[in-house]
Amino acid sequence: MGKTKGLKGFDVFLGMICILFFLDTCAPMAAMGVTAITWAIIITLIFYIPSGLITAELGAAYPDDGGMYSWVKRAYGKRMGARVSWLYWLNNAIWIASVASFFVGVLSALFFPNIPFLLQLGLMLIVVWVIVIVGFRPVDEAKWVSNTAAIVKLILAGGLILCAGFFLVTNGKPANAFTWADMKPSFDQSLTYLPALIYNFLGLEAMLTLAGHMKNPGKDIPKAVITNSILVASLYIITTLTLLILIPTGNLNIVSGIIDGFKVAIGSTLIGQIIIIVLGVAFLFTVVAQTASWLVAASRMAAAASDDGELPKLFGKRAKGHDAPIGALILIGIVGTALIVLYGAMASSAEDLFWTLFSFVSVVYILPFLINYQGYLKLRKTDKETVRPFVFPGPPIFAWFFAHFAQLLLVFIIMLFFWVPGVPLDWVTIIMLGAGVIISLVLGEYLTRNSLKKTDVKK
Repeated sequence: MGKTKGLKGFDVFLGMICILFFLDTCAPMAAMGVTAITWAIIITLIFYIPSGLITAELGAAYPDDGGMYSWVKRAYGKRMGARVSWLYWLNNAIWIASVASFFVGVLSALFFPNIPFLLQLGLMLIVVWVIVIVGFRPVDEAKWVSNTAAIVKLILAGGLILCAGFFLVTNGKPANAFTWADMKPSFDQSLTYLPALIYNFLGLEAMLTLAGHMKNPGKDIPKAVITNSILVASLYIITTLTLLILIPTGNLNIVSGIIDGFKVAIGSTLIGQIIIIVLGVAFLFTVVAQTASWLVAASRMAAAASDDGELPKLFGKRAKGHDAPIGALILIGIVGTALIVLYGAMASSAEDLFWTLFSFVSVVYILPFLINYQGYLKLRKTDKETVRPFVFPGPPIFAWFFAHFAQLLLVFIIMLFFWVPGVPLDWVTIIMLGAGVIISLVLGEYLTRNSLKKTDVKK
C-alpha cells in the first residue's frame, strides 16, 4: 500500500502546534503561581530547545514512519524498539479516558451544570469513540483537522492576550502580584508542579511518526521542529501569563480555567455569554483534534512494531484504501472504555485511586524518552554513513551534555511522581504507582516476546 507524500512544511508546522500546544494544561501551569513563568523560561532554555535540536537531527537523518520507535530500533534492535512503541501506545490508551473526563467537565461548565454522574459517564464514552473515529481518517484528510485546530488554538491564545490587555486597562492591575519574590524559582511548592510542567514540554517527536508522508523531511523537519519548540514554549508562557493576569491563583479551576479567563474579561451579558459558548465549543474542538493526533502518532508506532512482528497483529491492522492504524486505535478505544466503566464502578469514593492510575501513565510516558536520548548518542557514534541534513549545533560534547542532562532531569521528574521532598511519604501512592509501572513493563515484555517468537517460527 503506497503512501501519499502529502505533508508539506506548513502542514508539519501546524500539526506540531496542534499536538504540542495544550491550551487545557495552561490552567494547571498557572495554578503553580507566577513562579510558573520563571520555571517555564528555565525549562525552555535548558531542556525544551536542546531536546528540539536532538529531535530535529534524528527526524531529518531517519525520516521513517514510527518516529521514536524507528530511531530506538536502529540503535538497539527490534526488542528495545518494540518496548518503546508499547509504552508510548499504552500511555495514550490510558490518557484518553482522562481527556474524556476533562472534555465533559468543560462541556458541563458551558452548557449543563450539575450533569448527573451516569450521564457524565455516558458522555465520556461517546467522547472516547468520537476521538478514535476521527483518527481513522487518511493523512491527507486528517491534516485539515489538525491544521484547523492549530489555527483555532492560535486564535484562542490571541483572544486571551486581548482579554488580559483589556483587563489591565479597565482594572489598573493584574489579579496576581508579579514581584520578584513571587516569581523567583524555588524548590518548595514548585516541586509539586514541576512534573506537570516538564510533561508539557515533551512530544516534539509525535508528528514525526508521519515522516514517511512528508514531501521533503530532510528540510522540513528541522525547520518545523526548531521553529515550533520556540513558538510553543512562547505560547505556553504567554497564555499562562494571561491567565495569571485575569484570575487570582486561588480561584483558578484547572478544568475550566481557559473559559473562566474569557468570562472575566467578556462579562455575563447576553452577547458575552454567546461569545463564551462559541469560544468554548472551539476550545473543545481543539481538545478532540489534538487528542486524535496524539492517538494516531502512538498507534502508528504500534502499527510499525506490529508490521515487524514485534507486537500482536491486531496493532498493525490498517484501514482499507489507506494506512490509518485502525487496529491500534480501536484497542485504545477499548482500553479507554474499560477505564471509564471502572471509574463508574468506583464512583467518587475512589477518586484518589483513579487519579493515581493516571499519575503512573506519566511515568510510563517518560521512560521511552530516556531510551531515545541514549539511542541518539549511540547512533551518532556508530552510524557515520547516514547523511544528516541537520546536526546539533556546536562541538559534539554539546549534544552529549544536553542528552544526558535531559535524562537526569527526567529521572528526577519520575522520582517526583513517587515522592516530593518535604512531603510525607505516601506509601499507598508509591506502591500503586510502582505496581502499575511494573505491570505495564511485564505485559509489554510478554506481548513483544510472544510476537517475536511467532515471527522467528515463521522464518
